[in-house]
Amino acid sequence: KEGQDLELVPALAAELGTYPFSVGLDDAELAGRLNASLFDASETGLDLAEGESGELHFLFSDGVSVRAEKTFGFTGGSYAMTTAVRVWKDGQPVIASVVWGPGIGNPTPEEAKQSFSASRGSAVYTGGKVYRMNERKYKPGENTYNFVDWAAYEENYFVALFATPPQQGRAAFIREETEVPGGQMPAHFLYVTEPGRAFVGPKDAEALKAFGREAKRVIHFGVFGGIAEILLVAVKFCHKIVPNWGVAIILLTIFIKIIFFPLTYSSTKSMSKMAELQPKIKALRNKYKKSKTDIEQRRQMNEEMMRLYKEHGVNPAGGCLPLLIQLPVFWGVFRMLVVAVEFRHAPFALWITDLSVKDPYYITPILMGVTQFISQKMTPSSADPSQAKMMLIMPFVMTIFFLNFQSGLILYWLTTNVLQIGQQALMNRMMHRPAPAKAR
Repeated sequence: KEGQDLELVPALAAELGTYPFSVGLDDAELAGRLNASLFDASETGLDLAEGESGELHFLFSDGVSVRAEKTFGFTGGSYAMTTAVRVWKDGQPVIASVVWGPGIGNPTPEEAKQSFSASRGSAVYTGGKVYRMNERKYKPGENTYNFVDWAAYEENYFVALFATPPQQGRAAFIREETEVPGGQMPAHFLYVTEPGRAFVGPKDAEALKAFGREAKRVIHFGVFGGIAEILLVAVKFCHKIVPNWGVAIILLTIFIKIIFFPLTYSSTKSMSKMAELQPKIKALRNKYKKSKTDIEQRRQMNEEMMRLYKEHGVNPAGGCLPLLIQLPVFWGVFRMLVVAVEFRHAPFALWITDLSVKDPYYITPILMGVTQFISQKMTPSSADPSQAKMMLIMPFVMTIFFLNFQSGLILYWLTTNVLQIGQQALMNRMMHRPAPAKAR
């Protein structure tokens, strides 16, 4: 946040004495010896230009029976690296794991309060599926994986991902109770057997795609992931036009509104017709008062209602179906704005300096609630008066629910509401426009 390089190695590692890229072995005593020993390094560091490659070699030998090597290959300007960890005991190779942990990064107390920033744990890709386990929902009986393609320690925006030979790796997500000043605290570690490549950095979709091995799937786009990925491409295109991520969100929202205008108009028109028919529907229900208990009356009432709908050209599902079609897109937008690293620390305007965290003054959520209330009042409803009044409570509920959501998501919803108000005013005029006079 201060413009400094982000440290992904947890500070807790120094307290515990277990650092990322430690060695994991079935022989815990030998692993402890290796991780406490000093390795001979080939160089003190690397300074690589863009695209330039280099390696660091680390070697340990006790001169008797144990030998260990670690090799890391880097490319300037890339978060990807090659990895090789080998251990020999009495001249025989021993299967070794690479350890990442405890945790990933060093979230501040403010970041830890953010529900999305606090979502961290393991992600394992095997059998064409990604299996995730959150630190907070750790289950000891479900923490080991075989036939792994890659395994990762992730948080919402960053990841340490390790690729093994296809379908040949093993991984484990381990929680250990550790002694710290003031008591005990849980520490989580990821073990991955003999990874050949690694990616340690931000969950940038393009960089992860270039890494290969379906690594992009570590970004949790959700059920409608394909839609979320398309929307991410679209919002990046908008950002190229206007280099402000907040404005890009607004442009994307306008684009979505334009695409769905025909469906929205159809839905509103159907609801308007249904609202006009309510007196006749109410009269039918009064006519067949025993329809709830009398099957014959219910059948007759349904038949008359269907004739009524047919006479007036009304589809009872016409108001809901277009909205259901739009739901996958709305969910895709939600997931895209939650997980895309592009919005992290991205300013919009005035007091919105970071689209990935909540509005510090709660101005935009309140405006979102007000505009949603106005939009709802303008929209035709076929509900009875008591139900309509209940629905007017929803904007207040939504405001409270969204208070701590990310500013980018609130901006999208607020823009949607403002556009909906304008769109609703236009549609109301279109639907109540007098018919042209017939020629005599």
